[in-house]
Amino acid sequence: MVHHEPVISNTSTKSEQFMIPTRISEQENPTTTNNETASTISHTMTIPIEELNGRNMNDDQYSQFKNNLDDLEAQQEREINKLKIPGSFYPTDVDWNIIGNFSGIESNVRKQLRGVYMLLAASVLCATFGSAVSVFYNLQPSILYSLVSIGLIIYVNFTSSMAGLLALGLSFGFQLGPLISLIITDIDPWIPLYALVGTTLIFSCFSVAAHFSKRRSMLFIGATLSSFLSLTVWTLFFSLIFGTFALYEVISVYGGLLMFCGYVVYDTQIIIERCHAGDEDLVRMALQLFINFIAIFVRILIILSKKRSRDNE
Repeated sequence: MVHHEPVISNTSTKSEQFMIPTRISEQENPTTTNNETASTISHTMTIPIEELNGRNMNDDQYSQFKNNLDDLEAQQEREINKLKIPGSFYPTDVDWNIIGNFSGIESNVRKQLRGVYMLLAASVLCATFGSAVSVFYNLQPSILYSLVSIGLIIYVNFTSSMAGLLALGLSFGFQLGPLISLIITDIDPWIPLYALVGTTLIFSCFSVAAHFSKRRSMLFIGATLSSFLSLTVWTLFFSLIFGTFALYEVISVYGGLLMFCGYVVYDTQIIIERCHAGDEDLVRMALQLFINFIAIFVRILIILSKKRSRDNE
C-alpha cells in the first residue's frame, strides 16, 4: 500500500494535509506531475482522485470525503485481519470471462486458431483409426508407409489439401500400427492409451503456455531447437558409421521429447503471428502441429514401453 498526499482545502483560506491510501503501479515515477500520478492510481473511493487535484471543497464535501476515507481504511483493515486468521483464505471472485480470452490475440485470429485445432483433432482421429485398422488386421511394417507419409507431407505443403492432411493421418496410423500391436501383445495393452492421454495433456499444456505468453516472446527458442535437431541428425549419421546407437537413442528419444515440446510452443506462436498477418492457410498450420503431436506420442510410447519392460524383468 503506497500513500499519496495531495493538499485539500475546505475553504479558500484553510488547507489541510491528510493521507489518501491508494494503490499505485510499481513503475510510478516520483517526479511525475499530479495528473500523471493520478492516471496510474487504482480508484478505491467514491470521489475520483482526478477531481481532487486543485479542487476546493466546502465543509459538506470535506466531511463526505473523510467519511469515505474512514470507511475505506476500515474495510482494508478487515480484509487484512482475515488474512491473519489461521486456515482462512482471501476471498476472490473468479472472472470466468477471462478464461480462454488470450491476451493480445484478436477475435478473428482466435476463430482461425479454433479451425486449426479442429483440423488437428481430425488428423489425430484419422491416425487413431489407421492404427486400429493396422492392429486389427495385423498389418506388417513396410517402408511403403514411410514413403507415402513423406509424399503426403510434401503434397500438403504445396497444395494445402485438407484431404491430403487426413490421408496423412491415416498413413501415420498404418505406420505406427505394427509398433502398437507389438506393445499390446508383448508388453502391456494399456500403454498406447496411456501414451495418447499423456501426449494430449503435454501438447495441451505447452499450447496453452504459448497462447498466454507475450506475443513473439518464445520465438527465440527456434534457433536452439534447430541446433538440437541438427545435433540429432549428426548423431544418427555417426551412429550409422560406427555401428552403435546408444547415444542416438538417448538423444533422439529423451532429448527429442523435450525438443518437440519446445516446437509446440514455437510453432504455436508462429501460427499466431501468421494469423495476425492475414495468413489463412489453416491446413499447413495444422500440419505443423500434427507432426509435433505424432513425434511426442511416439517418444512417450517408447519411454513407457521401456519402463514397463524393465519392471516385468
